[in-house]
Amino acid sequence: MHFDWAIDGVNTTVPRNAGPECRMYLTPTRIVIECIVVIICSILAIRYSWSNIIKKKSLPDYNLVVTSRRATNDLVKLYHQQTTTSTQTTSSGETITTNHTTINHYYEKVPVGQQILLVVMTLTLGIELGFKFASRSVIYILNPCHIITMLQIYILAARPSKTITILFRIQMNYLNGPFLAFVFPETATRQFALEWLIYWIQHALMWIIPGYLLQVGGVYSMEPLMDFDWNILGYAILMIYHFFFLQVFAVPTQVNLNHMLCPAILDPFDGQNYRIAAIIHQGILCPLLCKIMCILFMPRDKPDHTTNNNHHQLEQSAHATSMATSKSNKNATANGNHKNLVNSVESDAITCSLSKDVKVD
Repeated sequence: MHFDWAIDGVNTTVPRNAGPECRMYLTPTRIVIECIVVIICSILAIRYSWSNIIKKKSLPDYNLVVTSRRATNDLVKLYHQQTTTSTQTTSSGETITTNHTTINHYYEKVPVGQQILLVVMTLTLGIELGFKFASRSVIYILNPCHIITMLQIYILAARPSKTITILFRIQMNYLNGPFLAFVFPETATRQFALEWLIYWIQHALMWIIPGYLLQVGGVYSMEPLMDFDWNILGYAILMIYHFFFLQVFAVPTQVNLNHMLCPAILDPFDGQNYRIAAIIHQGILCPLLCKIMCILFMPRDKPDHTTNNNHHQLEQSAHATSMATSKSNKNATANGNHKNLVNSVESDAITCSLSKDVKVD
């Protein structure tokens, strides 16, 4: 199978962008050893962090979703489980009681800001994909920033759920990508007129979207600032993606995907140990940027009377419906008992009348 459409347009004239020289920067033995060690350590880190998350019950229970001020009338408000009881009386006088359980989902519209960000980010990714296909360099779509862009689009578009909270907390640890894109921009491989502009727009949106969703709150919530289990989990997944997935594609194609084959020209840790150095300094930078973002954009815990009133109204409505159903069932039961009582009295009256007739005779 030929992949000319994906790699033919890769610019090998740019230093350390692609080619055999970049491919041979590290020895095959060193590449294999580093990959094995990093992958094993990452798997252990994932098991450790996830077990801690489960033990601490760090993930909220969304049977009742409480949203922040910005999310009023925008996100899922309440999942209400309602049980109704119906009573029927058979012709033989037996009473049959049946329980019916229904779950009512209350959904509201998505915030306008979230819709705008979804449209803009989707258009940006579409244009970026168009440039990559036009330049025959589609392989660069595997770089982490493009994958995180797709993940953020899904988070913006998907219905709020526990899965969205998990994905949101994980991607908050990948803000190092857009940060480094601004500090060490790589636009030399951009061939088309506006391709460099899309580069800046995409990486700017990768910062704007998490900041906005943090203020929205609800399912877009974060763990406490001193809880680092989610940071360990997110970073371990990132390491597996680099040292397994990207490495598998970078070696045979000789394309320096996210600098897995050789360091960038501007890398201050240039040398044979540049990947080990990257694991250390990015292991510090990822949680640091995540926590700074949370400090800057997470809403403070303040009473939200509007949201509480909306939740109270929903609960009152659900309670009123439940009470009305219960009252109806009670009335039906009372009517049935009254009817049985009337029939019993009539029967006793008839019996007494017959007894008097017999005595008179």
